[in-house]
Amino acid sequence: MITCERIVNLSLLVLLTSCVSMTTPHENFKSHMKFHIGMKFNSYSSYLTRYPTRVGKEKDLSNGNKEIEFTQGNDCQVWFEVDKNTSVIIDWYFVGNEKTCRITP
Repeated sequence: MITCERIVNLSLLVLLTSCVSMTTPHENFKSHMKFHIGMKFNSYSSYLTRYPTRVGKEKDLSNGNKEIEFTQGNDCQVWFEVDKNTSVIIDWYFVGNEKTCRITP
């Protein structure tokens, strides 16, 4: 027999499980980094501007663009490629792994 208490408990269980994110911390990290593609590197929304103490080396690429290093964590380096003419971030990659390159959802 289904009681009111059982219905309430099942409803709470469904509600709580729906609030749990199915995104892993590494997938969340990649989503955050991909968000930068298409924005100017000096935009306030860019991590390069918001967290200047995490900005590292700059490298000139053979195509004339720049790569700017950003330290996401202790063992996670992110490199953003910035277009030489527009200052827009056009690509990124990271050096690290799923355990070191992560942002908790």
